[in-house]
Amino acid sequence: MSYGIYDHVDGTVDAKHRRHDIAWTQVDWCIVRWLYTMLSAELQGMVPQDQPSAFTLWTAICSLFLDNRTQRGLIALEEFHSLRQEHLSVMDYFTRLQTLADTLRDCDMAVTDRGLVSNMLRGLSNKFSHAIGTMTYDETKLPTFLQARSYLLQEERRIDRAAAHEPATVLHVAARAAATPAPTPAPAPPAPPTNPGSFNNNNGQRGRKRRKGGNGGTGGSGPPAGHGGASGHAPALPAGAPMHHPAPLFPGFNPWTGTFQAWPVMPRPSGAGVLGPRPSTHGLLAATGAGPTPTPPAATWDMSSLQQALLFMPQPYSGGGDWFFDTGATSHMAADPGMLSRPFSTNTHPGIIVGNGTTMPVSHSGDAIIPTPSSSLTLRNVLISPHLIKNLISVRAFTRDNFVAVSFDPFGFSIKDLTSGTVLLRCNSSGDLYPLRPTA
Repeated sequence: MSYGIYDHVDGTVDAKHRRHDIAWTQVDWCIVRWLYTMLSAELQGMVPQDQPSAFTLWTAICSLFLDNRTQRGLIALEEFHSLRQEHLSVMDYFTRLQTLADTLRDCDMAVTDRGLVSNMLRGLSNKFSHAIGTMTYDETKLPTFLQARSYLLQEERRIDRAAAHEPATVLHVAARAAATPAPTPAPAPPAPPTNPGSFNNNNGQRGRKRRKGGNGGTGGSGPPAGHGGASGHAPALPAGAPMHHPAPLFPGFNPWTGTFQAWPVMPRPSGAGVLGPRPSTHGLLAATGAGPTPTPPAATWDMSSLQQALLFMPQPYSGGGDWFFDTGATSHMAADPGMLSRPFSTNTHPGIIVGNGTTMPVSHSGDAIIPTPSSSLTLRNVLISPHLIKNLISVRAFTRDNFVAVSFDPFGFSIKDLTSGTVLLRCNSSGDLYPLRPTA
């Protein structure tokens, strides 16, 4: 040690034989006080308190942290190889890996820097899947643990900055759309004349007259002079009586325009014909003199919004089925949560992006087990979306999580253990895809 106090804690010097050495005893007591200061309140009650020497106190502390070394090492080793980043930040993920590596070193199960980097790459989240290929493109230049942490920290900042820029762009476009003024409505057409005298002429004898002799008398049962002799016209309104206009069928529609139908139209009986239900009574109104019925404006559809709404509608699960290997998938995905050993509901996953850019919602996630004659293979972090029509296995995630190799051939594929080369599973198929169907 740089302070020359190593003989106080290594047991080479007995403190009882140095009681009369005042300088040595003062240094020993300073070490004891420093050790007590660094201990938590919980651990202070588990170490000797009756005037211990620095060696006695240091030995007791070491026994607290290093007892059951084998069992502690096995637990830390299991956690080390199963740790995944998921929602942890890059700094938290690397800190946890380094803590586990330090624990393994204290338990005589040290992990090399290359093993630390390999395990780190195995547990990275899908957000950094592009970085895995960048860091492993050359096996002779694999980055160190600290270099990988520095690179991924910069990638995390870049991704977060790009994600924060997207909502700002959307808000800017929405603000510009809201500032666009609405079109000015067209002015209403002028009202019709309200003079009641326009319905008859000066002497009230509009139309054909029937006369007998020269006395100007009328024959038959025609109306008397002065009361209107035209068939089909309304009688003259009293002076000063208000004119009642018919209510418009639609806003902005002028009923005083159009043609007049001079003969009655018999309505057709209701009921469905060959081409479907009969039209409504608006068509009859148009034929009896109300003019042409204005056609309502056609509805406009936002196809992108309609597609998103249809995708996020609750869908029934399509059931189980075979698993298919996919070299282009970054995660395992299926349509039914019943295929998982322990499904968990989730509404925070951003979704599955397919080839045309459409995003499918994720309802559950969890692990699935594939049994083999020798051992079971695990599909970790399977995403469930009821819109899927095939259950896909990500070849990259499958080989990384199970430490196996998948060998494809024209007749099927084989799954081999990377350590021993033993064939764990053989699947034959004759179609265009590679389904996971164990061959008997």
